[in-house]
Amino acid sequence: MSLRTRLFCTYTGLVLAALLLFGALTQHQASAMADQREVELLRSHAGYLARQFAQLLQEGIPASVALANLREYSDRDWILQVQSVGSITLSRKPDGITLPLDLPQLTDPYTRSGHSVQGGRSYAWATVESPGTAYHLRLLRASTREDPMLAKGLLTRLAFAGGLVLLLISGAALLLSQRIARGFRAETAALTHRALHDSLTGLPNRTLLFDRLAHTLGEAHRHGNPVGLFILDLDRFKEVNDTLGHHSGDLLLKTVGERVNGLLRRSDTIARLGGDEFAILLPHTPLSRAQRCAEKIIDCLETPIPTAGVDLDIDVSIGIAMYPDHGTDAETLLQHADVAMYKAKEHNLGYAIYEPREDRHSVRRLTLMAELRAAIEKHQLELHYQPKLNLKTRQVEGVEALLRWQHPEYGYVTPDEFIPLTEQSGLIFPLTDWVLREALRQRELWHKQGLHLHVAVNLSTCSLQDAQCASKIAKLLSHRLVVADQLVLEITESAMMTDVNRAMDVVSALDAIGVRLSIDDFGTGFSSLSHLKRLPVDELKIDRSFVQDMERDESDAILIQSIIDLAHNMGLRVVAEGVESAGALEMLEQLGCDMAQGFHISRPLPAREFEAWLAHSPWRGDAQADDLDPELVLAT
Repeated sequence: MSLRTRLFCTYTGLVLAALLLFGALTQHQASAMADQREVELLRSHAGYLARQFAQLLQEGIPASVALANLREYSDRDWILQVQSVGSITLSRKPDGITLPLDLPQLTDPYTRSGHSVQGGRSYAWATVESPGTAYHLRLLRASTREDPMLAKGLLTRLAFAGGLVLLLISGAALLLSQRIARGFRAETAALTHRALHDSLTGLPNRTLLFDRLAHTLGEAHRHGNPVGLFILDLDRFKEVNDTLGHHSGDLLLKTVGERVNGLLRRSDTIARLGGDEFAILLPHTPLSRAQRCAEKIIDCLETPIPTAGVDLDIDVSIGIAMYPDHGTDAETLLQHADVAMYKAKEHNLGYAIYEPREDRHSVRRLTLMAELRAAIEKHQLELHYQPKLNLKTRQVEGVEALLRWQHPEYGYVTPDEFIPLTEQSGLIFPLTDWVLREALRQRELWHKQGLHLHVAVNLSTCSLQDAQCASKIAKLLSHRLVVADQLVLEITESAMMTDVNRAMDVVSALDAIGVRLSIDDFGTGFSSLSHLKRLPVDELKIDRSFVQDMERDESDAILIQSIIDLAHNMGLRVVAEGVESAGALEMLEQLGCDMAQGFHISRPLPAREFEAWLAHSPWRGDAQADDLDPELVLAT
């Protein structure tokens, strides 16, 4: 080999080595910048969660409950730890990550962050002091950056360029540097987008919403512009997941996001907060315009959404909070919009505007929602029984059961307070299942003791929209010595009117398995008689508001007489509740009412106390079960 050839090869090798070194340095710089950006985003979100945790503690919420409420702000790929100095007190572990990670211990109150490697994988982390508390919050997340195979790419390109002259090698190096720069920018943009957007819908996430909300509120403060903030939640979304599967639920969420986004201005923002909850930011928007926008959203979503071959009717509940009337910072506005949303959901309003007087129990509501599931699973609930009297035989033929929750901190919690929470959180289904099991179990025990009592359970609105309701009840009946016609299911007029066609299908399926049906609170729902004649019901139950005033108000007595005549002409029996005096009991008997219940007969009693009361009652009946018509009702 000639000297010239050797010099050429040596020079070419030096150029290739220089290019390889340049590529490695570029890769290192790109990685460092990506790491820095990822840590900055994580540290920003950790600071927000630390402030949220401190605020919940200051409101009197226990640390465990506060942490449980922080989880909804985090992705499933994050680890959330709340620590006191030197020791971990609370933590959350997602799938796929093993704890503990080998990270520095907390030794000072200052913000710390960085990257750590375990098991060949990189993790970004940030530790932030929770202001005003003795806690520190640590947020960890598996790094989303993928190290490019720059060295391999460089060697491949340089091997291809080995036969070219040194001038072409220099040009190729310049082009390669440009490509590396473009790849770095694309990777940084992708990382930023993933950190600020929801992976399912592509909409902004909570972090980006807070950034835009803070900017909008700052501008509104300078110029005096009103700002509207919505919290939008889908009603009965859990039923879609349970019935059609999570894939259908994901498609539904994407469609809802697209429809709502199509109605908004370019300056508006719709963000997905998690689950089936969205937030909508409306800059430069007075209250009247915000109300019109909410109405448009509700109208738009009334059009059925085709999913998995089924046209789904979607109802939404929207809470509205306005700057500056309802709050001047992002956290307060979001909290108040959330309170208004729950009001809209509870009262089927479509949308509701925040009112301060309705927020007095927000801390209590958060605590109850966190502890209600445990109360159901640990059987902390109890049924009390109120006797019912047959006015023709003057014998007790059944009972009404009232659901009780004796909370260890708040004491007795009324069903009117916690039943709406179960409907909002999806716990109404396991709660109804528990009540059915307990009612049938108690009925079976009484039957063995010689007490021939039919039982009934009041079905919620959610149950009347559950296509599997009839099959679930049939399965429960098969496990007990209770035939179908010994179970009476009570439904309210308002529950029927929520979705008449779907409720009709469920009621028909229940009738087909042989259970008996009763219309509860009759006279308060303003339902059509055309619907009543189509329902396969056996009984009407007159609302207590008519019965309690019938002795003083002649019009109530006339209404009761009309209801009794109507029911008898349709072949139905009539039950009057809320009987609190001997005079009211006598009037109902004269008007031809079939059955009555109320404090005049007896207050609600636990099962054993009811048995003791019945043993000494002058109204005890020993008729056969086929001749009786009592019921056991879950009062809500």
